[in-house]
Amino acid sequence: MESRTRYPQLVAVARAVLYLLGAVGVVALAGFALSFLVLVGVLATATLLLVGEGSASTIAAVGGLGLVSAGLLACVWLAVTRRVDRYLVRASRIPSPLEQVTRQYVDGHIDEWGLERGLERALAAESSDPEATVPATTVSPAAARELAEERA
Repeated sequence: MESRTRYPQLVAVARAVLYLLGAVGVVALAGFALSFLVLVGVLATATLLLVGEGSASTIAAVGGLGLVSAGLLACVWLAVTRRVDRYLVRASRIPSPLEQVTRQYVDGHIDEWGLERGLERALAAESSDPEATVPATTVSPAAARELAEERA
């Protein structure tokens, strides 16, 4: 069963913009990390020239802290980008007829008889032969309920 989406071109453009923003954000964070290291180097040089003494371990710790912070921010930025992408794809997905009938039954909009008829129509629509009919015993209401509970 193939998943379809509403407005596929719009979703494709939105995903492209989202990933472009993700890439720009990571590049900006890399630029921030590099400029932070340059700033630490300039401050270390100024300290050495003005005071005549500089602690290498302190300078390394400050530089390392800046790099770790930038790396964590980049990871968070990418995680948010992926989460927004998953939400966008999930929200634009069109449920199959089988999923629609199952959801209606789980929500209490139809009874067992309506579920059986809906399953017959949904399975007949998905079959390759449009004239084929699916027997009513193919999927029992209990099996459909279990399937719906697994998906929920």
